[in-house]
Amino acid sequence: MKKIPKYISLLYVLILITLSSCDNPLNRIYKPISYEKDLKKIERYNRFAAKKIEFVIEYELPKYGTTYQELSDRFNEIQEEVQAQDSLLKMKLKSLENELDSITKKINSQKINL
Repeated sequence: MKKIPKYISLLYVLILITLSSCDNPLNRIYKPISYEKDLKKIERYNRFAAKKIEFVIEYELPKYGTTYQELSDRFNEIQEEVQAQDSLLKMKLKSLENELDSITKKINSQKINL
């Protein structure tokens, strides 16, 4: 079995170190003062995550120490919350429509009896 030359091993290690030290902007902590600058970096890194982060920040005030990755993950939770609220509102609306129909029928039947 052939031995790998030292320079190739060294090159491999250097590449690994370089790749592992790449700064993932999603790991940064949200700070209002650097938000726009950070968001631009995130857009270059992951445009979809940037859109989710923008939505979350408009929807709620992030907690201190929250990373942009956590904000991106929070998008799905908010989406589920909004869908649940939407379902409840639709059920309430249907109930109110039924109540209005019932009241309208009673009023119409009283008009007929007069």
